Amino acid sequence: FLYSAVADDVVNVWALAGGGGALSRSAGVPVQLTFGPELIGACTLSPEGKNLFVEVLQGRRELLRFDPTTKQFEPYLPNISADGADFSRDGNWVAYTVSPNAPLWRRRRDGSQPLQLTFPPMQVELPRWSPDGKLIAFMAVESPNTSWKVYLVPFEGGKPRAILPNASNQGAPTWSPDGAKLAFGDLINKGNAPLNQAKIHIFDLKTRETTDLQGSDGLWTSRWSPDGKQIAALTADSRTLMVFDFRSHAWRKLAAAGFITDLNWSSDSAYIYLMDAPTPKEAAIIRVRARDGNLVRLTGFERFGDTSAWIGLTPDGLPLVSRAVDRDEIFSAEWQEP
Repeated sequence: FLYSAVADDVVNVWALAGGGGALSRSAGVPVQLTFGPELIGACTLSPEGKNLFVEVLQGRRELLRFDPTTKQFEPYLPNISADGADFSRDGNWVAYTVSPNAPLWRRRRDGSQPLQLTFPPMQVELPRWSPDGKLIAFMAVESPNTSWKVYLVPFEGGKPRAILPNASNQGAPTWSPDGAKLAFGDLINKGNAPLNQAKIHIFDLKTRETTDLQGSDGLWTSRWSPDGKQIAALTADSRTLMVFDFRSHAWRKLAAAGFITDLNWSSDSAYIYLMDAPTPKEAAIIRVRARDGNLVRLTGFERFGDTSAWIGLTPDGLPLVSRAVDRDEIFSAEWQEP
């Protein structure tokens, strides 16, 4: 018998002896025939029994850069299948996740020196380069049904380490401009505690101490401004953008939207770019002026179909999104009984 089955979110083809033949030596013990990481669908033998045909879904994502002047999207880093891309401060390196199973990769922006930094079953989201370019912070689960935590990994590779090993459902890390601290929040939409118990936390990398940001009850998904003077965050319903000022030690409401999924500061700390997606068909890129909350809708995604909820910025400050460009193909292999 031939069948496909899932383990650790990876689907592969297996064979199971039905009595007689070479497989009978291990009757009742499944034998794995394929080894991912592509997603496997249907499988069958040719009528004469000489070839195995397998349906393979090659999950790919395409980065698209939006130019506010021309109002056009164009492919960005076209040879890379990427989501959640983040760039080093000098703009020379990019960290990103890859579908399926969301491992973390980094490489030079010209495509050279690729290196995989995490491996399934760990699933990664929202990588963030440290200001000195030596570390990458990200949120991840080590395996299905485990808690989300914030991790650090050296950019040259190594074992990812959770900053708070005993934490539960915390993520969306963001660096202070000097690289001495990380801010992160409790993950409201990933099975966390009651909404009013969510807070923004600040972790000091030197002292290893964690403090709660003043007045951040019920807020999550924080982003530190590049000038270090403010932190932006979202209310629990993801409809309101709030900003904390370190000089006045006070929060203020900056803007409201239908459903905010992600946000990024411009390099000069003058604007916040966000994804507003009350429904997938209504998703749009919004630019909010930090000074007064002036909100401008830059573009929607009516022509592009499946666009992820993530939004980033290129090194030159242009909005960056990712859309699915999956391919479903049939592969064949010579059949030999295991």
